[in-house]
Amino acid sequence: MKSKLKIGLTGSTGFVGMRLSKKFLMNNLKFYSYGRKNNPYAEKNIEFNLSKELNKECKESLKDIDVFIHMASKTPSKNGEELNLKDFLSINVLGTEEIIKNCLKANVKEFIYISSANLLKPIQGIVSENSAYGDCVQSPYYLSSKISAEIIVKSFQCESMNIKIIRPSSIYGYGMQDGLIKIFLNKIFSNEKIKIYGKGKWGSDLVYVEDVVNSIYSLIFKDFSGPINIGSGKITTTKEIAFILCKAFNRSNSLISFDENIKELNSLPIINIKMAEELIKFKPIKFENGIELMIKDFLNK
Repeated sequence: MKSKLKIGLTGSTGFVGMRLSKKFLMNNLKFYSYGRKNNPYAEKNIEFNLSKELNKECKESLKDIDVFIHMASKTPSKNGEELNLKDFLSINVLGTEEIIKNCLKANVKEFIYISSANLLKPIQGIVSENSAYGDCVQSPYYLSSKISAEIIVKSFQCESMNIKIIRPSSIYGYGMQDGLIKIFLNKIFSNEKIKIYGKGKWGSDLVYVEDVVNSIYSLIFKDFSGPINIGSGKITTTKEIAFILCKAFNRSNSLISFDENIKELNSLPIINIKMAEELIKFKPIKFENGIELMIKDFLNK
């Protein structure tokens, strides 16, 4: 059953996507990769650009697909370039609509959209699958575009195509290209001071990349519709991250400094992972253990 399933995947050469590709290969699950870069593990690579209309090859290839996983998106800039709302709308919203409407026309049986749990509005700091959308003040262009895409994706739920929305929280692991952990690691490797805003109470729900990969894979084969959240179920603060990283790399805590004159933002939400625990027996690893695995991956490269 699993080996006969044909998967379509965008974002397959990214941080999460490449690991998911290897997972497919290990389990004899064939997939087509849709993107601008070739994936060495894919049965077929389809030239694809999220900001443009699907070409004839893309549309024809969708007829082979049973489950389409849409992971690619425009994320906040890594190199300080000016944010452009039109780019987020064009790629994350209109691009998603272009893919899903063509999946429906091609009789794709299931569409899985990889979203973000950080777009939800917490109640007492916690979010669940039924939480309302938040104000997205910490990343307005990106998160608002993901909300719009979610709304569009949900509207395509019908008898002929099932919709699943997987919402990971903040993902970390070896190979991550940005984020607080990456910044702190760069400081540690260069023996520079780690400057923390305020008292370091700001935090987020950090989930290890392999936990996300294993969850996406398992959820392909589960019978459900709608959203499901994936996270650690706890907040790890900026201060905790800094101290754990210094300990892991045998650096002195004297590298860490605090600027209490800078006001801290509200923490990102804690993710209620009860649904994932029940559906796929999800059990996220602890942040300290995830960092140990990152170090092993780093040493093995």
